[in-house]
Amino acid sequence: MDKNLLLKIYRESPCIKLLKSRNAEFILSFLTDVFSEQTTIESERLHRLLENRLDAEIDFIYEEEDNESNDFTPKFETNEDKAKRWIQDWANRGFLTNYQDESGEIMYEISS
Repeated sequence: MDKNLLLKIYRESPCIKLLKSRNAEFILSFLTDVFSEQTTIESERLHRLLENRLDAEIDFIYEEEDNESNDFTPKFETNEDKAKRWIQDWANRGFLTNYQDESGEIMYEISS
């Protein structure tokens, strides 16, 4: 394999980004639980499930250090806000894909 291609994959692959994440175990566990019996999920349901998981496991979660973003993250935010922010971040990082279904509902599916 070409060294440059390998380095590009290492820098850009969503799978590698996920595995390098400080919360990889949490994210993998959550996404596996959510998508074990379904391929898509409604946005609101996904947010609610993540909020509930954060409520249960907040002591084990680290804020990701995002060197690529200058977004201001409030020092205090509810788990509801955090769930929405994290899901958007996961979609931006390529862990999740989202689209609108025929009724206009935002749906999420796990990225390949």
